[in-house]
Amino acid sequence: MLNILRWINFVLWDNFLIFVFLGMGAYFTIITKFIQIRKLPFAIKQLIHKDSSDKAAGTISPLQALYMALSSCVGNGNIVGVATSIASGGPGAVFWMRVAAFLGAATKYSEILLGIKYREKDKDGVYVGGPIYYLTKGLNMPFLAKIFALLLVIQSSGGNLIQSNALSGAVRLLFNVPTIVIGIALALTVAFVIVG
Repeated sequence: MLNILRWINFVLWDNFLIFVFLGMGAYFTIITKFIQIRKLPFAIKQLIHKDSSDKAAGTISPLQALYMALSSCVGNGNIVGVATSIASGGPGAVFWMRVAAFLGAATKYSEILLGIKYREKDKDGVYVGGPIYYLTKGLNMPFLAKIFALLLVIQSSGGNLIQSNALSGAVRLLFNVPTIVIGIALALTVAFVIVG
């Protein structure tokens, strides 16, 4: 069993994945003709542009979309990962993180473009999309979409446990609040956000 886990760890986390992700980013950067540079002024203009008709065109404003994207990407891994990289790799790690971020921007753009291209309106008239939709409709691989959905639930559950544990540990140390109280407060906050 230990050998199987080591093999899975090798497949998921070995150094070759760094080259795969950087290669994908370089590929998307080239085929989009350096979208992260060409369209940066347009993106900034859209972000700060105030127009009352923005909400009519879609369900969220460009600023809300930025907040949602940041909230889903920034977490403990970003903070701890950057600190660990700098501690173990030195200043060169910062350079490679910037290269990866630059190339990753084209990958993220391509992912979002596919999500928008294959999105649908639900019964309430709200757009829904993302990897499950472009795996099902774009690649015509619904089984892969189901595997993705299952793995996403597993990852989100584990990620939420880590985030909750880090938050409760920090609050407990700073304010001496019992962990059970923090857990109940987090559960109520999440319920409030989900229910509206």
